[in-house]
Amino acid sequence: MAQIKNVELKVEFDAVNEDDIVVTVDYDIEFSDLDRIANVVYHEICLLVGVDTKGSGDIGNGGDDILKSLVDQVTATGRQTAVHRNASKVVKRHVLNEDPSPLQPRDELRAEVRMDDQAGQVITATGRSAILADRF
Repeated sequence: MAQIKNVELKVEFDAVNEDDIVVTVDYDIEFSDLDRIANVVYHEICLLVGVDTKGSGDIGNGGDDILKSLVDQVTATGRQTAVHRNASKVVKRHVLNEDPSPLQPRDELRAEVRMDDQAGQVITATGRSAILADRF
């Protein structure tokens, strides 16, 4: 089965347009011998998730929120042993400010990557970035 490694989330604030934030996720996918021999076809998705930590001032039900899809594609293994991904999108500030609150003005974000075998024969591969907290 494939493995997702080195998931890194970065955000960059636009100095000119304060409403635009560039979100970038880098990660590596390593394919197993089985993946290559069987030419496993995966549905690959990378999501930007608003993390809701119970007891930290987050409002609502305390569940994580999917904010944006950065990658949503079909990935065929072929003969590749590994591949590096770099996904980047401009996101409006209000999208990242998923828990507006004067009590806790910071939001927590994480990138989550998931690869599901479309034939359902190989275990799902997942990877997560570290949580990034900032004022959005």
